[in-house]
Amino acid sequence: MRQAAHAIWDAARADSLVLGKLFGEPINPSVSTAPGAAPVAVQQEQLNLTSFEWTILSDIPRTYWLDVAWPLFGRYLGEIRATADTAGAPVVVLAIPDMSQFDEEMRSRVVANFRFRDDEVDWDRPQRDLAFEAQQAGLPLLDLLPLFRAIPDHADLYLRIDTHFTAFGHQLTAQALATFLEKGGYLS
Repeated sequence: MRQAAHAIWDAARADSLVLGKLFGEPINPSVSTAPGAAPVAVQQEQLNLTSFEWTILSDIPRTYWLDVAWPLFGRYLGEIRATADTAGAPVVVLAIPDMSQFDEEMRSRVVANFRFRDDEVDWDRPQRDLAFEAQQAGLPLLDLLPLFRAIPDHADLYLRIDTHFTAFGHQLTAQALATFLEKGGYLS
């Protein structure tokens, strides 16, 4: 009965411009976070300040915002540590890799979408830069990249369309973090 009511309501919202405007159109059933493959971009994607991809470039372009990004992030890490210290709370940094750093299919997609050459990218650079800033701030770092690279089927870790963890990805991350916290003495 409930499903029938939802179907009728969704049909009414889809058919009526007024109901669609007032209550929003029903969710398109073709939009899903289920595992699948996102298509390769038809046109070359462009880097912007918030793109992960600029962090993997061997030679990062010299622009003001890109020049200050990592040092500013390091300053924020230091401020987080200082604030936590006043409360006697430990802080650890968890590096969650981009899928393209450990999954060949996603790596190929990034290279194709941005038209990168192999010699233009350094897939480990983001972790090195983050490790440097965490060390400067006096914070321990757990980098999941080696663990994720060691998993035989990388597709089990993330949903391919929206790059969120699968249940397995969450479980693996939680186990790694729990072990890191326990071995590091961060749990009292």
